[in-house]
Amino acid sequence: MKKILTSPPASPYQRLNEEDKDNRVRKGQIPVLVGLDMEGMVRVSVPTKVMKHPYIIELLEIAAQEFGYSHQGMLRLQCEVCSFIRMIDLISKRK
Repeated sequence: MKKILTSPPASPYQRLNEEDKDNRVRKGQIPVLVGLDMEGMVRVSVPTKVMKHPYIIELLEIAAQEFGYSHQGMLRLQCEVCSFIRMIDLISKRK
């Protein structure tokens, strides 16, 4: 895991430094932390086109119940990392 924010930043904007350049998210993708616990969270870039899939919507609803709608910071989804990545790959190939 490269970087996990443990507390919300004072500002929603953060200046990128040299080591953060590799962590930039490409256009059309959303950064998401995926994992079953904070220690096992992995940052995954998810294509925006898959965000309306029923499986993703269900994970988003679970995250809203867990963290609330006013949660600051990166979106967190509780799911096994390998299963999530496989699901994203399968959803992306169907479209």
